[in-house]
Amino acid sequence: MLGYKDDLRSFDDAALMLKSMDIYSVNLITNNPEKVDCLLSHDIDVNDVIPTGVYITKENEEYLKSKVNKKSHTINMDK
Repeated sequence: MLGYKDDLRSFDDAALMLKSMDIYSVNLITNNPEKVDCLLSHDIDVNDVIPTGVYITKENEEYLKSKVNKKSHTINMDK
């Protein structure tokens, strides 16, 4: 392990960009609930959350499972 936190990204800049364009309501394509929470915390309404599709392979299956289990991503793990 490198000693970094799981995810150092922040989605605040995206929310600020939307607000700068007077966008206060979106349909969001994501599997990441942190993106939804961030937009809501910036008073941007999320009308709909559309999950992205994923292609599960033997190489990425454990990685995708960890996203579901550790970060609550809404990934359908059915093959």
